[in-house]
Amino acid sequence: MPESQWEIVWIDRGLDTLAALDPACPTGVDLDLSRGRRPACRTALPSPARRCGYYRVTCRRCGLRAFVTTAGRPDDPCALRVACKGRPPDAADRRGPDESLDGSPRED
Repeated sequence: MPESQWEIVWIDRGLDTLAALDPACPTGVDLDLSRGRRPACRTALPSPARRCGYYRVTCRRCGLRAFVTTAGRPDDPCALRVACKGRPPDAADRRGPDESLDGSPRED
C-alpha cells in the first residue's frame, strides 16, 4: 500500500470541552482553507477528536502544514481542503537568500 500524502497528528491539550454542540454542524465541519485557489487537495480528519486539542496536518507532496483545532464534539472539523504550495517540502532548503519561493530573484 502506498504511503499517504498526508501526515495527520493529533495533539491532546488534556481538556474536555465546556462549550455546547453547534446545532448547525451536527456531523462535523468541512474546512476549506484554499480560498478558491487551485490546485487544492482534500483529506478527511478523524472526527470527533477525543477532546480539546488540535491536528497538525502536513502534506508530504508540497510541505504545506496546517493546524486545526478540536473540541472533542461531533461538530469538530471532519475534512480539510488546502491549496498546494506548489513546491516540494525541501525546496526552501535549496533556495538561496536572494531567491523567492519560485526561484526568481527577490524584489524586497
